[in-house]
Amino acid sequence: MASFPNLASGTPAKYPASCATEYRTGVITFADGSEQRYKKRAPLVRWTLTYSDISSADVETLSMFFSTCKGAFDKTWDITISGVLYSYCSFDQDDFAVTETRNGRFSVSLAVRQVRKS
Repeated sequence: MASFPNLASGTPAKYPASCATEYRTGVITFADGSEQRYKKRAPLVRWTLTYSDISSADVETLSMFFSTCKGAFDKTWDITISGVLYSYCSFDQDDFAVTETRNGRFSVSLAVRQVRKS
């Protein structure tokens, strides 16, 4: 299983990074209007990793990993954020858009999601 690369700073993510936990719940509605709810799967996590003011070397590192994963195609890599390992991750996008913010400094935003629990 491949791992999300670290930037030159030694970490895979920069702040701000937004995180959301998703829950899937099934609902059965009975004839009397009552409901029964159940968990369809374990809760999974989504992130928006925002990289601002990074070097061209960091952009190249992220771009190579994105290309290796073929965008949203590969769902088998992992990422460690704040000391927690999240396995079975995927990009939630197929485009890698880079913006040059100033001479030699760039911004990139990546949507990442966990597709299943370990």
